[in-house]
Parts: sequence; C-alpha cells; structure tokens
Amino acid sequence: MSLDRRLLFHLTESNNVSTVWDMGVRADVFEDPLSRAAYRFITDYWLSSQMEKSPTSLVLSTEFPGLTLDGDAEESVTWLAERLLRRYATNQLQEMLTTAAVTASEDPVGTLRSLQSATYTASETVTPRYIRSDMSNIDERRLRYGQRAEQQGRGITLGIPELDAHTGGLFPGELCAVGAFSKVGKTMFLLNAAVAARRQGHTPIVFTLEMSRREVEDRIDALFSGVSYNRFSHSELTMDEVHTWHAAQEELAGMGPIFVERPERGERTVPLMVNRARQAGADYIIIDQLSFIDGEKEYRGERAITSKHSDIVFALKDEIARDSRGAIPCLMAVQFNRDSLNEVSLKSFANTSSIEQTVDLALGLSRTSDMRANRLMRLDILGARRSDIAAYLLRWELINASQISVSEQIYD
Repeated sequence: MSLDRRLLFHLTESNNVSTVWDMGVRADVFEDPLSRAAYRFITDYWLSSQMEKSPTSLVLSTEFPGLTLDGDAEESVTWLAERLLRRYATNQLQEMLTTAAVTASEDPVGTLRSLQSATYTASETVTPRYIRSDMSNIDERRLRYGQRAEQQGRGITLGIPELDAHTGGLFPGELCAVGAFSKVGKTMFLLNAAVAARRQGHTPIVFTLEMSRREVEDRIDALFSGVSYNRFSHSELTMDEVHTWHAAQEELAGMGPIFVERPERGERTVPLMVNRARQAGADYIIIDQLSFIDGEKEYRGERAITSKHSDIVFALKDEIARDSRGAIPCLMAVQFNRDSLNEVSLKSFANTSSIEQTVDLALGLSRTSDMRANRLMRLDILGARRSDIAAYLLRWELINASQISVSEQIYD
C-alpha cells in the first residue's frame, strides 16, 4: 500500500492527527489526489472539533468510497510522516532543478528569482509547526531568561534610549508599527533606529519601498555622523563637516553592514522580504512602509485595500515570529488616515484595524506648525503589550545637525 494511505490509516485517532500536524504535514505533501482530499477532510474535522476528534474509518469510507485504508497498527506515525515529508522535498527539489535547467541559459537572473521563491514555498511546507508546549522543557525557558538577562531586559533599540527604557525595546518575533501623516518623519525615525541598532552590534536590513536606495544611504550617513542632512542635501557642507562625514562612513563600514534594499514591484511580499533578511544574516527588519508591500493575491471591492493591508500585517507577524526559521523583530512605518488630523490614536492607522490587534508596539509621530518651526516632534506610545502608554517631546534637529533625541517626557 502507498505511503499516503499507510499514514492516513493512523489518522482515525486524534492524537496521531495532532502529531503529524505539529510536524508540518499539510495536504500538499500527499502525491495521491484522493489521499490529499482525505487528509484535508481529516484535519478540517479535527480542527472543527477543537482538536479533540478525528473521523472514524466508517466516516472516511462513506465520504471517500474509493479510499482503501489497510495499514500496519505497529508502524510509527512519526516515521511515516517523516518519510512523506522527505519524499515531498525530494520531488519538489527535482522539479525545481529540472525547470531551472531549461530556463537558466536564457534567463539566469529570472531563474534564480524563481528558484528562491519556489524553494522558500517548498521549505515552508515541510517545516514543523511548534504550535503548543506542555511546559516540560524547563531548560529552554531558563535559557531564554538567561539570554534576556544578558541583554539587561532590553530588546533591540527603537533609536530613542528613553523609549527603550520604557518599552524594553523589540524582542525577536515582535512587530512595531510607527504611524504618522505623510512627510512628517517616519523614514528618519526608522533610519535613526537602524543606526542605533548598528551601534549596539545588531545587523539591520532596511527595505525602502518608496525612497531610492541612495536617498536612504545618505540619510543613514547623516544620522550616523550627526552632520546636517539639510545642508548635505543642498550641497552646503563645510570642509569640517565633509571630514566628519567621511570619518563616520569609515567607522560605520568597520562596524558591519546595514543592509539597504529596494525590491522591485512584485518582489515586495512578506515571505520574500523576511526570507531575504534571514539569508542576509540580518537580525532586525525595518520596512518603509506598509502601503507599498505587495499582497500575495488580488484584492477587489470597496474594502480591497483594507483587506490587503490586514492580510499583510497578519502574515508579517506570523512570519517574523516563526521559531522554526528564527524569530526576528520588525519595525514598520504605517500611514495615518486624514480623518484623525486632530487626534492621534490607534484608530489613526490607515486602512487597517489589524494594527491594533496584531502589533506588539504601536507608536505615533505628530507635530503642529509651531512644533515644526521649533524643530520638535511628539512621540506617543499608542499601545504596547509590555508597557504602559507614554508620550515624549522629541528634539527633531535636521537643520544644524542630524539628531533625534528626547526634549522632555510629556506623561508616563
């Protein structure tokens, strides 16, 4: 009997369904279409019963008359599932290499991109899903605590020391959304965090989906050197400032990389960007901004944009929190809607209520005309899982220097 049917034979017991589900077995790994359909039915049945029941052999034979199950009760479910996953991976790899061999000579770059996408999808299909714990692994929890203690209770910096002290920074798998109206300063806030993270010894990757790569690099140089970005952009630097700028570039290069990437449209999906970050060895993802991330399907109707952004936020949170691939924190800029010009709150985030539900930390940047004239910016903690809300008045200096710092704390 086929490997597919031998595994299905054991899935009339709910504990066996739970085992193979946690191992990452999904319907796609079954070769036989009937077995694939039966597995979907079994897992849907199991999930709808709150993971307590699986269909009996009689139910399966009634639902799928052509399905014959006659396995060996002594055969290991884990061993069968591992064989199934291994077979799927082998078949996918052979198919990818065969396809690549045909297209590589005419379009090597396109072939590499297709391979990257295909290998990512295939590897995710066979990756175990660690969706539950019985709290028996004490050593793992103690190790996590020890690692956090070594970091003095701090995650990766958000670029503002007082904000880090209040929130604890960002830990692997956490998502922070920074909201503001257009042209207020979201990008500079994100890049300030990237520079601070590099100083801490971390390796950020900045996905710039609106500005050019060169514009982002120039802003990073300005923030790292402290030299006025305004004067740099107008080619008005003094010789001393030029020397300071060059010295800072050399210092930054010696510290290690800050990756800056501007993916082409169609290559800005959550899986591709997060996978790229892991491939590059980055431990901090910074995305500017949500509005320019590609969805993985077509969206139509009046709520198309809202649905798209909600799916992206949920997918991003799931992807960065995946322990099996290595959890990684993410800082992302999000546009505020115009309906909230008079009051900044969680409801200010444009096109998606999922921000409030999904992110671990929500920040808001805002300023009045008087604050702009005095080079000030207001920073609000709008919501946080690990801290209370607070607000700060930032010194937002980009004219005489490039510095972002706290002027005063408005409330705690």
